[in-house]
Amino acid sequence: MVRIRVKNSKVIAKPVSQVYEYLADFSLHRQWDDDSKQYQGTPGIVDVGSTFQKLDICDTVSVGTLGTATINSTKTIVRTVTQADPNKPLEYKVASENGLMHRVEFFELEPVIGNSIQEGEATRVTKGTDLMCPSLRKNYMWLVLLVPVAWPFVLMNLIWMPSAVFGIIMDHRGKLGRIKKNLEGRAKDAMGTRTGTRVGE
Repeated sequence: MVRIRVKNSKVIAKPVSQVYEYLADFSLHRQWDDDSKQYQGTPGIVDVGSTFQKLDICDTVSVGTLGTATINSTKTIVRTVTQADPNKPLEYKVASENGLMHRVEFFELEPVIGNSIQEGEATRVTKGTDLMCPSLRKNYMWLVLLVPVAWPFVLMNLIWMPSAVFGIIMDHRGKLGRIKKNLEGRAKDAMGTRTGTRVGE
């Protein structure tokens, strides 16, 4: 397998411990990941081996000009936590039940030290995705024999891969933006509550 890694980062004005607790609770992922709204799993801080399942049920499909046909099929996508340690990247594998889709997603958390940010008060959050693709080198002899048949698929992959990477980059940016908004928004809400209490007093 060949690994293609895509990473994006954003600084969030919250300490590493709070960011980790937020990201390690998969029941909260639905707040920033639209796809997670359909996952089912145990709430709370995850541990290695924790799994979350998503079921897609297809009842009706289009058959071109012939109309529609009813097909009862279920596709299962599973997220499995492979690393869960506050001092290491939070990592989980995403795979379909039949193994056709396979990728690894992870978060790296690093405390930020700067002139206007005190140590431990901000975190650089890196969202990463490792795409796992079949290696062509291992099967090059078969490709030589099947060049007329294989080249259209090779060309399709050459076109598909850059678009897939671009899509992942945009997806990372959107998710990191929502994570930042949610975490920093909590602090602003808490500050507003304290201010309101003082005024009331």
